[in-house]
Amino acid sequence: LRLRSAQSTIMSDHVTIINWPCPRTFVPFVVSISITRAMKFLSARGGCEPTRFEDAVLSGWASDGGMFVPETMPKLPAEAIESWRGKSYPEVCQLVLRQFVTPEDLSDDELSTVLSKAFGRFGTKEIVRVPQLVPEAQGQQPIYIAELWHGPTLAFKDLGMMVLGEMVKFFLARQKRHLTVIVGTSGDTGSSAIEAVRGDPNVDIVVLYPNGRVSDIQALQMTSVDEVESNVHVWAMDGTSDDLDVPIAALFKDPTLQDKIGSLNSVNLVRILVQIVHYFYAYLQVTPSGQARKVAFCVPTGAAGHITAGVIARQMGLPIQLCSATNQNDTMFHFITTGKLVQTQQVHKTSSPSMDIQMPYNVERLLSFLTGGDSERVKAWMTEFYATGQTVLSNEEAARLREQFDMCTQRTTDAEVAQTIKGVGVTAALFKRPQELSKADVVVCMACAHPTKFLDTLAEVAFSGDKETCVSQVPDQTQPCVAAVLQLRGKQPKCRFVSKTEDWQLLLRDTVAALDK
Repeated sequence: LRLRSAQSTIMSDHVTIINWPCPRTFVPFVVSISITRAMKFLSARGGCEPTRFEDAVLSGWASDGGMFVPETMPKLPAEAIESWRGKSYPEVCQLVLRQFVTPEDLSDDELSTVLSKAFGRFGTKEIVRVPQLVPEAQGQQPIYIAELWHGPTLAFKDLGMMVLGEMVKFFLARQKRHLTVIVGTSGDTGSSAIEAVRGDPNVDIVVLYPNGRVSDIQALQMTSVDEVESNVHVWAMDGTSDDLDVPIAALFKDPTLQDKIGSLNSVNLVRILVQIVHYFYAYLQVTPSGQARKVAFCVPTGAAGHITAGVIARQMGLPIQLCSATNQNDTMFHFITTGKLVQTQQVHKTSSPSMDIQMPYNVERLLSFLTGGDSERVKAWMTEFYATGQTVLSNEEAARLREQFDMCTQRTTDAEVAQTIKGVGVTAALFKRPQELSKADVVVCMACAHPTKFLDTLAEVAFSGDKETCVSQVPDQTQPCVAAVLQLRGKQPKCRFVSKTEDWQLLLRDTVAALDK
């Protein structure tokens, strides 16, 4: 009898039995056993016990205030990745998620149903398209666009959010319990979270957005649902997106509320796991079969969830390079180039409001991966950062961040984006290309939102302020989700407005208490 040590990433029991020839008969003989253990998730800060997937999903934050990371990192050989070629986005999604989600939490049929419901409202059957922007030419790599915006709110966050919403609803129904979801948004997250759980009897959702710092369409995508769904509560806050995080984080640190509140922000593990899928799917779309090619991904970066997913994909075995593209809120640019994580006091209002963030909180996960899971080191960094507004890596650690994750960075200004009319990611890849990208065979730019969400900006820079002409020229108007969003034009947002003089944390606590059933 030989017991073979199990990896937690093996998702099915395997027992091999052979018939061993004996003089008189054939005797069944066990030659190997793989013992399966469900994947667990740890706090990056090390202050809580290993947590089951279902519990990590519903809590959002770990009990010690840290962010969940996988206990072990699945490793995929090149042959396994190659075998996924030709599969649809939902199929690749199921294969990636199965590396982290065991049948103990969701059976194959349950996971398939979750994904079917999640992607059922997307405006294209492909879910994600990857067209070529710049063809391959002598001396230059081809450039592709990963269109991640075909969901109900025309933002890439719909991909992860709709899956997360379906999982939350499934787990709550199974546990017969209620949850109040609290979401702070800089633009796209709020409407996507609302669409994911609207009308569900087991979920109430409270969304806070920075008043005057999101586009009109983004505001209407949230407030228009508040008017018709009793479980949706939208507040327009007198502050920045980083200001919203302070009272929300305080509530998630309160142990008395841990069974009552949850998060759908990219702090939630599922958002990150689904974003891993973007990299695998796009990689398989832009590379030829049987040829190992290095693909660079240019990723617009705000809270750093999307770039964190890319790091995980790379650690799983995908041969990719990462470029973090920021706007004028360039905390991540400085962190990658210098190793200094510094939260500035001013959040710049830009034409890409979903990235108007000076606190890229998923850095905590990046630090965990960088140190190989050294929770004491991560805790020290994050404690220092939240106490002083800054923390610094050593020169060796900063260099290792760039080398280990094969990561570079670039920042853009509103003027540069307006000049190119391309968006932050494409502007960085095409017109401000970091030298490091020359190492790649192919470049993929993540397109994270449809231009319909930014009609005012588009009209100003491309149509001399003529909104009607701008609307007539908006692409993809026959796409159902684009058409639905265009119908919001001209409406006025109606929601609760909260001033700086009010106690935001107290308001949230009172609201959670009132909604708790």
